[in-house]
Amino acid sequence: MARAPVAKAKRPSAPTAVAQIVTTAPPVSKPWTVDANLNTSSNLNSPSSSKNNLNSTFEAIGRYNLGQGTTLNAYGAVIKNHKGDRKSELQNAYGGATHRIHSFDDNKGLFFTEGRVYIPLNKDNRKGDGFITRLYAAPILSYTLGDFKTVLRSAFSKNFHEYQERTNGKVNTSHSLGNSITLIYTPAKWVSFDAYFLNTNSWSYYGNRRPDTFEMGQSIGLTLSENLGLTFGHVLGGNSFRSNGVDSNIRVFDRRDSTVYAELNVSF
Repeated sequence: MARAPVAKAKRPSAPTAVAQIVTTAPPVSKPWTVDANLNTSSNLNSPSSSKNNLNSTFEAIGRYNLGQGTTLNAYGAVIKNHKGDRKSELQNAYGGATHRIHSFDDNKGLFFTEGRVYIPLNKDNRKGDGFITRLYAAPILSYTLGDFKTVLRSAFSKNFHEYQERTNGKVNTSHSLGNSITLIYTPAKWVSFDAYFLNTNSWSYYGNRRPDTFEMGQSIGLTLSENLGLTFGHVLGGNSFRSNGVDSNIRVFDRRDSTVYAELNVSF
């Protein structure tokens, strides 16, 4: 049940370049699977601090095996904010597919491609940003050696907006390229340890390159039964460089910006 965290800079959430690493299709005897995850996350500020946040996310990921190495995927999520306005928000959903192109070394190595089309369900993105949709394409290479698995992904995203600038005057992102590596260690069937790093380059509609961003996370996954698991993890993200554009801003942990989470995973 353990899986790489589905993460953003501030909380594990809607899919990024790392999210939902799909390297196996549902079993032939059961062509479909549905994963339901309930995630609760918080930063490390004092609960009484105005800077503290506490969110819960429910997400569902459905997969259908078409055979011949092709799997259809669908994703949807809703976030509940337990501080401030305490409102619930739909996140942008997506539909897509993964296709296994090649396997090698007795299936230890797998080469996939994944494509997605996003659906603008988030009200703020739709009305404030003028978000219409996003096209996403990524080659994925995974290799398993004993208890260790490495996954490399390079994801290109092209956004479509009604207008180039948001209602607050900030310029929307036209396209981005995210490169990630995920390391998974599974010493026993009931436990796994995951770590990932993602670096993203993005450009505005005016052709200007935006500051590079990074995201990293670590998690431990516990399998409670065949269809039930728990994941505990940490996520940190932000600009890759400091304001001078030279000094690195990448760090493993930051009490001010780190997010910790617990997630219940159920599969059907």
